[in-house]
Amino acid sequence: MNPICFTCHSSIGELTSRFVIVTDKVFKKHKMLYFHYFFPCWDIDYVCKNLGEYEIFKAGFHCDASILKNPKAANNMKKNGDLWDIEVVS
Repeated sequence: MNPICFTCHSSIGELTSRFVIVTDKVFKKHKMLYFHYFFPCWDIDYVCKNLGEYEIFKAGFHCDASILKNPKAANNMKKNGDLWDIEVVS
């Protein structure tokens, strides 16, 4: 899989990334959008303003499984949980 960033339209490759599953408001079909993990590609205000005909269904992040096997990386994720969360206020 080689996801393309919804914001900058470049390849994300194996980098840690965010994804948003959206639902088309008319046809109710799901679509998965990918983003580079950090700003400027992941700017929740920009993302929400550019979803237009979609509603956010789910959101999360993707990382290479080898990252989770690294104790330092796993501890960093636990200690900095707020960096990994998404908060959308309507």
